Amino acid sequence: MTTSGLLGSVGHHLNLILDLTCFAIMQWIVMGDVDECALLLDDCTQVCINTIGSYECGCREGYKLHSDGRTCVGVLLHFETSQRTVKEDSVYFIVYLVPTLGHGKVLNNLTVNLLYLDNTAELGIDYQPVDYVAHFTANTTKSSPIRINIIDDNGWEESETFTISFTIPDGVDALKGEPEEAIITILDNDEAEVHFSTDQITIAPGATQQGVQLVTKQTLLSSVVLTISCFEFVPDDDLNNFERNYFKTNSTNCITSENGIKYKVTFAKHASSSSNAMVAIPDHAKCVECVIGQPEVRGLKRVCPAVMHMNVPVQGSTYIEFDYKHYYGKEGESVVIGLHASQPIIRKFRVAVSVSKFKRTDTHSRAEALSGADYELPSNVSGGSVRFDPSLGLNSTYLELFLHDDGVVESIEYFVLTFTIDSYLQSLGILPGPRDETIVAIEDDDRLYLQFQYERYIVNKSDKRFIVKLEVLQVDPLIDNAYCPAKHSIQMSVFISTREESAENGTDYIEKTERVRFFPGDRYSTEMDIVIVDDDVAEPKEMFYLWFDLPEELEPKVELLSNEVPVVIVDDEA
Repeated sequence: MTTSGLLGSVGHHLNLILDLTCFAIMQWIVMGDVDECALLLDDCTQVCINTIGSYECGCREGYKLHSDGRTCVGVLLHFETSQRTVKEDSVYFIVYLVPTLGHGKVLNNLTVNLLYLDNTAELGIDYQPVDYVAHFTANTTKSSPIRINIIDDNGWEESETFTISFTIPDGVDALKGEPEEAIITILDNDEAEVHFSTDQITIAPGATQQGVQLVTKQTLLSSVVLTISCFEFVPDDDLNNFERNYFKTNSTNCITSENGIKYKVTFAKHASSSSNAMVAIPDHAKCVECVIGQPEVRGLKRVCPAVMHMNVPVQGSTYIEFDYKHYYGKEGESVVIGLHASQPIIRKFRVAVSVSKFKRTDTHSRAEALSGADYELPSNVSGGSVRFDPSLGLNSTYLELFLHDDGVVESIEYFVLTFTIDSYLQSLGILPGPRDETIVAIEDDDRLYLQFQYERYIVNKSDKRFIVKLEVLQVDPLIDNAYCPAKHSIQMSVFISTREESAENGTDYIEKTERVRFFPGDRYSTEMDIVIVDDDVAEPKEMFYLWFDLPEELEPKVELLSNEVPVVIVDDEA
């Protein structure tokens, strides 16, 4: 450009600025305001918005104004989610930062710093970060993986949390979005069982209170408070309420007493026994029963004995009772049942023992164990009675019952042992205690195995429909690692469902979910009818799946051999 040309250009721009200045002065004279945006007096990076006496900066769509009030940022960085739950046995997990605004991706390489904050979880004890920075590569829609290792401490504890956040270094063209932090909850995978150390104790006559503790065998890494409910107990109700209340080993259905007095006990961290609860003993009470309340924290459960009897004998009398309210044994084993006297005995005597059916007040049927077929009475039950003998140096006598294994898969069977004391012995002060009968439960440890009748179903489209069944098996007692048709006395049901693969619901078959049932002794379930659709179009083979899951109530007794099979549809016109 020539010198004259350069001067002409400068003169043109000076004239433009003078014209704008004159316009602004005239505007200020007329309106009392100067338009800084029109005069290019602003320092906005994108949009200038004139206001009376000043101006504001704005941004185009897809950008956000920085805290400096003038810079427009095209990227907001944030976590994918504000909450994440992981199991303690997960080994590790991955989280990501993601960008929004602008193009929804990072246009330039950038790095952010990660911060970890302990809440109830502790770094190095419960979790260990692998990454302390997160990288974004240009034109990506998420950060590099942020890996955090989970440490399994092999002890029970409540769920714990920690927080991940991040900082953006100075000079990086990005802002924090929401959520700018992620709270991680670690679910403990361990379990701990709490119970009374015994299911019965005898209190001295006249005692007004008794200390009660709970115990556990597992390591507790968190302190926990549990509730015990205690009330005066009427033994006559015991038999009818027994199984419904607290027989099952997990004791999830233990009774709670609305009228009982509730006591708090505390397990300190790493403690194997709880603090003492001083239970009040009502005047003239013969028996007080305490029940562990249902724990309200995950992984902590009550097991037998979850109920404890505190017997208060009348001074001067001798009470005879079974050692426990219930006994438990497996087929093929023996179970030893004890009868004991509350005071040292000074004479020989016999008490009559009899067997009866397990009585119930609800409508659920329960299998009855049969003498001879399921158990044998011991040889020391002579003429229907057992003997107490002070010369043996014991205040107890024992009955050893043998439980037969009949080779049939069956549910738990029950029978009741009862004893009676004749009127003469009662006149001498030998009286029946609160546990004058006990329930014996026999568990069959044989298992059933379920699978589809066939490993694969092959059907023609022209067949229109086909039948599906499940088969129940048990381990062959004569051949290792083999199965044979099951002998069982269990009634059960499961749901079978269809799942699409290359064959499509509605076009090639009709989707269906249906319950099939097994009745006692059945090898095969009831039938399920599947409809095949013939579309009159020649096409290659197509496939869908049949599958089923076990209901939770069957899991202790039944296992899956195969719960999914393919169904191949052959087009006979192809």
